[in-house]
Amino acid sequence: MSVAFRRESDDEHLEPKFERPIPPGPNRVTRTGLAALERAVAEADRAVTLVGSDEADGRTRIAFSAPLARALMGAMAGERVAFAGRADAIEVLAVEND
Repeated sequence: MSVAFRRESDDEHLEPKFERPIPPGPNRVTRTGLAALERAVAEADRAVTLVGSDEADGRTRIAFSAPLARALMGAMAGERVAFAGRADAIEVLAVEND
């Protein structure tokens, strides 16, 4: 029997749906939230890991969709990348790939 006659629908071939969709556009935060993020970055000694949204802790494990992560993606060691309106805001010291 052909597979086409066995299946009831094509739903089994669709991309998986995630519980919390990643919102499009910028990540808007309050002043209090921004201050907390800045403190976390300062405490992290510039060492962060880019992870999936469900793995992020907002400190050293940053969601790949976060503005900081998007700025760092593709950067090489020794490179300075733009962030928050500054062309050379972040210096990448080292890059490790898993």
